[in-house]
Amino acid sequence: MKTRTMILTVAMCCSSSMVLANEGNNKAEKFQELDADQDGRLSRDEAQKSPRMAEKFDRMDADQDGFVTLEEKSAAKAQGKADKEKR
Repeated sequence: MKTRTMILTVAMCCSSSMVLANEGNNKAEKFQELDADQDGRLSRDEAQKSPRMAEKFDRMDADQDGFVTLEEKSAAKAQGKADKEKR
């Protein structure tokens, strides 16, 4: 019985990790789709293709250079989650 429980636990952990990894890949793919010139960052014009990106562009542009990188987008999302948890 212990072996079966351990196998099920390991299987559940592996499948959860695969789902989370796939979610990260999907976000990167969506970012790349918006990145028309494939320079690894989104300009304000490129972000206009996504209403959510356009709406949050200034908040995500951490260094205020007029572009949003995937790292800036991820950091802004993490900050948003942290802010929600504080409420």
